[in-house]
Amino acid sequence: MKCLLASKRKKYFMALLIVVGCSIGLVSTDAIDMDSPSVQVFDHSERNSPTSVQLERMQPHPVGLIQHDPRSFNGYTLITRVNSTSTYLIDNEGRIVNEWKSDQQGFSAYLLPNGRLLRTIISDTEVNHTFLAGGITGRVQELAWDGTVVWDFTYLGDNHALHHGMEPLPNGNILMIAWERKTAREAMEAGRSLMIQGNNDLWSDHIIEVKPTGKSSGEIVWEWHVWDHLIQNNDSTLPNFGIITEHPEQININPIGWEEHLLPDDLERLQSIGYVGGDSDSQPDKTNADWTHMNAVSYHPEFDQIAISVPGFHEIWIIDHRTTSAEAAGHHGGKRGKGGDLLYRWGNPLAYAAGSENDQQLFAQHDVQWISQGRKGAGNLLLFNNGRGRWDGEYSSVIEITLPIDQNGNYKTEKGRPFVPVRTIWNYSAPQKTDFYASFLSGAQRLPNGNTLICNGMTGAIFEITENGEIVWHYFLPNDDVDSIAYSLAGYRTGLFTVRRYAPEFSGLVDQNLTPGDTIEAVLKNPT
Repeated sequence: MKCLLASKRKKYFMALLIVVGCSIGLVSTDAIDMDSPSVQVFDHSERNSPTSVQLERMQPHPVGLIQHDPRSFNGYTLITRVNSTSTYLIDNEGRIVNEWKSDQQGFSAYLLPNGRLLRTIISDTEVNHTFLAGGITGRVQELAWDGTVVWDFTYLGDNHALHHGMEPLPNGNILMIAWERKTAREAMEAGRSLMIQGNNDLWSDHIIEVKPTGKSSGEIVWEWHVWDHLIQNNDSTLPNFGIITEHPEQININPIGWEEHLLPDDLERLQSIGYVGGDSDSQPDKTNADWTHMNAVSYHPEFDQIAISVPGFHEIWIIDHRTTSAEAAGHHGGKRGKGGDLLYRWGNPLAYAAGSENDQQLFAQHDVQWISQGRKGAGNLLLFNNGRGRWDGEYSSVIEITLPIDQNGNYKTEKGRPFVPVRTIWNYSAPQKTDFYASFLSGAQRLPNGNTLICNGMTGAIFEITENGEIVWHYFLPNDDVDSIAYSLAGYRTGLFTVRRYAPEFSGLVDQNLTPGDTIEAVLKNPT
C-alpha cells in the first residue's frame, strides 16, 4: 500500500510540475564576443549534475580571474565556499585583501558596517539528529577583521535548527531562518494530506529576530511562524479549513513538493559538496519533510517588511515586520492590519489555486533581495531564478520585478486573480539559455553602477554583467582541494551560496588595511 501511495504521489506531482513558462524578453547579448574567454562561464559542461563518466571526460577549467573590464564596478567581493573554513575578500584583480580563518565549516557570510564578518556555521551532527538536509547551519558567528570570534550564537537541537541565509538589520539585530519539527500527528491535525505526509515528521519554517546579548547569547525579540498561517481544503472538520483561492494571504499545507523534481544526479552532486546528507535512496525521506525550504530573507527598512524566498512553493512572500510576535502569530494587527498573514506573494499562482500553470514564473529560486536605495531599480525585487523544472528546459536566469505597491507600502491585489506583475521588467539568461544552469544555490546583486553581479553556486563562476547583458568581470573560484587548485573541473564540488561586492567607501572597509596579497589559488597552492 505504501509503495502504491508513493507511486500515485509521484505521478500527481510530476503532472503538476509540467508547466508552461511565460514569454520573458531576453536582454540583448549581441555585444558579447562568443570566442572571448568571458563566455567560458557559459560552458555546456555546466549543465545539470555530471555523472562520474562525464567528469572523467571534462577538460580542466581555469580558475581565478578570467576577465576584468574597466566598466566593472570597482569594489571588494566577499566569497565563502560551502563547507570551507575560510572566507575571502578579494579586489577586482582577484587578489586577497583579507581572509577570515576558522576551525568551523561555513555556509554563507556577510560584511557588516562595523567591519566585522557575520558568518553561518554548519551544524554539529552530534547536537542535531533531526535536520540533516540541504542548507543546515545551526550557528552564527561574528568575527573581527583579524578572525577573532566576538559573538557565537547557536540555535540548534532536535526540534529546531537554523538554515540557509540571514539578514543583518539596521538596529544590529539579525533575521534568521529556522526549521521547527512537527510530528506526523501534528501535521495531520493541521490538515496535511496522508498521501503527502505519510509517517514522516514535517519541518515547518519560522523566522526569528535575534538581538546579541553576550559573547555566546542572544535574545529572540521577534518571531514569525509558517505554522500560524495555514489553510487547507482537505478536512472540513478542522478550524483552518477554507477555500484556498479566497485566502492567498494564508499558506496551503498541501502544496506541490519542490523536491519531486530533483534528479538522482542532482542529489549525488549536492551530497558531494555537503549541501545535502544521506544517500540517494534515503535522501527523499529527509527532504520530503522540508516542505517550504526557505532560503533567503531581505529587509525593507522604509516599509518595515520582510521578503522571503520560498522555493518549496516556487514563490517569494512578503510579511509585515511591524508587528509584535503575538500579532505575527495571528491575522490582525501590525501596520497593515493583517498580523502575520502574507501581504504579497509572487511566482507561482498554483500555490494558492489562482491562475493556471502558464502563470508560474519562479522555479526553485534563491537570493531574493530588495534593490537598495541609490541603485538602478531601487525598491524592486531581484532574485536568482534557478529554473529547475522549467517546461522549456532547465536553465537559470536573474530577474527583476516591480512590485504593485504604493508609497505607504500597501499592495494592490485583485481577489481570485494572480498577484501581479505578469512579466518581469528585467531578465538575464545565457545567449543559449540551457548553457547557464544552477539547479541549487546561487545568487545575484545589483551594484551601484547599475551592473549586476551573478554567481553560479554549483560551478563557482562569478561574473558581472552590464544592463545589456555584456560580461565585464569574470572570476572562477578554485576548490579547497589542493589537487585541483590550478584547474577546476567546471567548478565541480565548489558550492557558493551567494556572493556580494562592497564599495571602497562602505563603512566596514573605510578604516581597514586593504593592501592586496596573493590570489586564492596561489594561497591554496602554497599555504603558510
